[in-house]
Amino acid sequence: MEVYKKMKSTNLNPSQSTFMAVLSACSHAGLVDLGRLLFRSIMLDYKMDPSPDNHGCLVDLMSRNGYRGDG
Repeated sequence: MEVYKKMKSTNLNPSQSTFMAVLSACSHAGLVDLGRLLFRSIMLDYKMDPSPDNHGCLVDLMSRNGYRGDG
């Protein structure tokens, strides 16, 4: 999370792998709202299409934290 914050503050564009790592961290920490914001940020702020792995991380985030059908 800290590396992502530093990248964002220095205007470095994260890679798909960076997003996967941060989404996974959100999943394991139960940070659903932050993970969902990050996922939207991939598309809106970075103009990237989320990878299939990013989608998988979002599904994992939601399901680990009790969400069913709320993607």
